[in-house]
Amino acid sequence: MKRIIYYLLPLMAALYSCADDYADSELKSNAGMVDVTFSVTTPGQSPYTYAQNVDETKSNKIETVDLLAFKIVGNDKKFAYRSKATKIDDVKKEFTATVFVDKYNKYHFVVLANSTAIIDKAYPSGIAKETLMSTVLEELTTKKELTEKWEGDANKDYFLPMWGEKDNVEVTENLKITDLKLLRMLALINVELKSTLSADKFTLEEVHLYRYYTDGMLVPDKNQLDTDQGKYKMKLPTIKAGWVPAPDVNQKAPTLCYKSSDKKTLLNTIYTFESKVPGGAANPDLGQVTCVVIGGKYNKESKTSYYRVDFGKKKADGKREYYNLVRNHSYSIIINDVLEGGFDDEDEAYRARAKNIEAEIVEWDDNVVMEGIFDGQYVLGMSHKEIHVDSDPHTFKDFIVRSDYPYFKSKYKLEVFKDAACSIPFPANEIWLNIKIDNIDSPALVNGFNEYKTTFNITKANIMTQPEVAYIRIQAGRLKLTAKVIQATPLTLDITNTSDQALTELVFWDKATGSEAQKFKVKWVPKNLTVTAASRDITFPGFRYAPTSPNKPGTSQDFEYTASNGTKTLEILPSTLLMEELNTNPFIEKRSELHFTVSEGERSRTKKLVLRQNTYHLLVDKLAPYHLLNGKEYSFRVRCNTNWAVRSVKIEDASKPQKDLTDYITTDSRDAIKDAAGGSNYNVLPDSGTIIKFQTVPAESIMRGTMIIVFKSTDSPAHFNDVTVRIPMNEFYPRYKKLQWAGSNIYFDPTTKKYTFDDVGVTTHAKYQGVKFKWGSMSAVCNINVTPQTMYFITPDIINQTYKMSPVTDKNNNTWMTHASLEDFVEAIPPAEYADEDRAYLYEITTKKTSAGDFGDICRYMTLKGMAPGGKKWRMPTLAEYRTLIFTSAIGTPGDSGIIYAGSTEKRVSGQDVMGYHWVATTRPQDGSKQVIFRQQGT
Repeated sequence: MKRIIYYLLPLMAALYSCADDYADSELKSNAGMVDVTFSVTTPGQSPYTYAQNVDETKSNKIETVDLLAFKIVGNDKKFAYRSKATKIDDVKKEFTATVFVDKYNKYHFVVLANSTAIIDKAYPSGIAKETLMSTVLEELTTKKELTEKWEGDANKDYFLPMWGEKDNVEVTENLKITDLKLLRMLALINVELKSTLSADKFTLEEVHLYRYYTDGMLVPDKNQLDTDQGKYKMKLPTIKAGWVPAPDVNQKAPTLCYKSSDKKTLLNTIYTFESKVPGGAANPDLGQVTCVVIGGKYNKESKTSYYRVDFGKKKADGKREYYNLVRNHSYSIIINDVLEGGFDDEDEAYRARAKNIEAEIVEWDDNVVMEGIFDGQYVLGMSHKEIHVDSDPHTFKDFIVRSDYPYFKSKYKLEVFKDAACSIPFPANEIWLNIKIDNIDSPALVNGFNEYKTTFNITKANIMTQPEVAYIRIQAGRLKLTAKVIQATPLTLDITNTSDQALTELVFWDKATGSEAQKFKVKWVPKNLTVTAASRDITFPGFRYAPTSPNKPGTSQDFEYTASNGTKTLEILPSTLLMEELNTNPFIEKRSELHFTVSEGERSRTKKLVLRQNTYHLLVDKLAPYHLLNGKEYSFRVRCNTNWAVRSVKIEDASKPQKDLTDYITTDSRDAIKDAAGGSNYNVLPDSGTIIKFQTVPAESIMRGTMIIVFKSTDSPAHFNDVTVRIPMNEFYPRYKKLQWAGSNIYFDPTTKKYTFDDVGVTTHAKYQGVKFKWGSMSAVCNINVTPQTMYFITPDIINQTYKMSPVTDKNNNTWMTHASLEDFVEAIPPAEYADEDRAYLYEITTKKTSAGDFGDICRYMTLKGMAPGGKKWRMPTLAEYRTLIFTSAIGTPGDSGIIYAGSTEKRVSGQDVMGYHWVATTRPQDGSKQVIFRQQGT
């Protein structure tokens, strides 16, 4: 006995689909959707049968189709929606399903035929959105009662549940999906008498099915799906834990009985759930193995005799191997001979094992054979009965031939004809394909058959408007099969400029006058097809169309094009770059890709066009924060992405208009700046650009001015408007010219041990300590409610660059100045708009970031260090602001460098002592002049 299995090597179909999220799991409207036609392959008919005129299509009827779409999110697949098919053509095996257009995601489509009732029963309220696919499919099971069969309708048509799926699916609007394979969820059992077994010896009356399963999974375990080398077959059954064969009822095994009408066959009638061999194929529990009992009349006897037949075969060692019943497989029981009468009772025959009958069990995967023939002795099969090839010259290697004909090598023929009858050979000048068997001398032995691999050579391109057709006839002895080969019409897509030159990129420059629109062409063949466009950003943000752009391909309003001549001219204009974009990135480039696609059936062509938007720009940076008139050399950098030069350079000094540029910089420096020029010298490297150096001239007297440099574009028309750079020039102003204490309303909370800034109007600072700031050191004024008054010093740890609190009880605080302070050398280089009295106090201390670690305004310093809360509106007042406050003074002793007094006055409010005023003291000058003590009120 043979176990015959043919594997179909399917044509690789380019399947595209798209879908989108739904608020509900059911489709509710047609917005953003497209109808996609699916062409499916249903289970075929085993060629290993003697029966003639068997219509296998009656077992593959399609009445309903449900499409379950799962969005692919990382490694997960989550339920998106369910679409019920329309326009089901059972003859062509086609249907239409509505899916969502989604150009940004991929989907996994599960197609379930004749399964609507199963889905509705499992999910009466609908499938919850984003449920994992594995969870959804696990619930799709169906059940039969012990006596319930899979029945056909009045016309003997069977509407059996079938499953198929496609992964990583994208969709184009005019796509037709072909070659979607559907696998039947049931196994088929056929029984027939061998043609040499006469009716006088035995007639087939009935077949009983035993130990069948009453439950089945609609969708199989995909781990058992064999797709190696083009196969698409289930290897093992999918059976849930806990499912068992039908148990005995009243000490009898339940059975399903099927009657034969012609007394010699029972075909395409016995369908059953998958079953597994308990105990394993080699040592099964025969009391639980699925089997059949054949009932028939032996030697024209009036009574019916019964014979058990098991699914399996004898191995070379004489032991029997038993078969699982696997979905989408056919198990043909061919009765070769009946030796004598059998048992009188079917249950007795079942329990007695096989006896007095010779039967051959042929297992056949119904999805792997598209065409086959059996002459009663040998089998010839092929993987495809219709082959679609592309229009361009190429090779096709998916066509496989299998046969057990022993003289195949010496007697086979492969011929190419023009007609289906294989009577008109191709003339030599017209033939466009040839075929050869690659392994005729060493075919692989697969399940008892020689497997021959072939190569189709498509030698000529099809340049006609209609498909080319050829017929291949395979002959082995008396066995003949014919396959149809269809060469598609050309499918081309091109993107060109208006001069019909190939185009891959469009670059738009924002010039001084703005961007200009550009045109390009999209050209395709066949001309009657529709081209779709999709956009993908390469940079973020990507290329954006102006509102006035004539076309906006790839947007939801402009993504589909038709033209009778197969050519569409598009014109696009980018949006103007925004100032905030240029402030963030002066050399910004926006890039997107346009993907144009034309599709015909399973074929598609895609071409890409890159859109780039740039702006011409000149940027001057790496300027020093100050430029001293002390003979020092300074430099700055010019970065630009087009040609540039210096238009002019001059000095501007309102206080001394008679001064010339060379009064501030050397003559050589002036000439170097005037002669500076360059091309596109900008790139992503941080040090790219042109460095321009100049040297200042030591000032003879106090003066300050601004050097003004104007850069121009040297292209015509100009790529950018003039860029003006202003560089302040200042006399050298050393720190010793101004030396003062800096005050600040920072408070230290002794309870929380944290610093804080007070908001205006809040008096809780009476319980805190005022803090003063001396060139980077801090000292805390004593709290008036403490007796004796305690002075806290916030002293710097110079090594670790930190501060610590150091309490003392020196009321007069004569040791205040002995505490260390961080060196904070400040050069007095304020901008021209600041008054002289503010220069060393406000600008250098509160604004400038010094080399000593950003010591300056104590508020800003402590906030940046995380020592005090942010979001407070404090700064140190200017000297001018101090003048508006109340002054007190004290006379010191010449040469005394200590603090004569530091503290606060008391202000009585509602009977409570509060700190109403905060004192800020300065050191006593060495010359003994009057010391000014500033008083701040609420600032």
